[in-house]
Amino acid sequence: MIIKEFRVVMPMTVEEYQVAQLYSVAQASKNETGGGEGIEVLKNEPFTATTGIQPDTPLLDGSFKSGQFTHKIYHLAR
Repeated sequence: MIIKEFRVVMPMTVEEYQVAQLYSVAQASKNETGGGEGIEVLKNEPFTATTGIQPDTPLLDGSFKSGQFTHKIYHLAR
């Protein structure tokens, strides 16, 4: 069996792509909700082992030392 891998060169870094993806998902979510429902993002910031908000417990037994901390409130319609 032959496995082929194709790579697409993008005009941005991985970090810039991740920020753009977060933004586009937030915009799509905002556009799809209405009438008091939706997600309210209170805080959205990166963290590492030494900076930012630290998780209460290690992420997957310490496998992950960094990530994105997001505090959200979900408003659901009845």
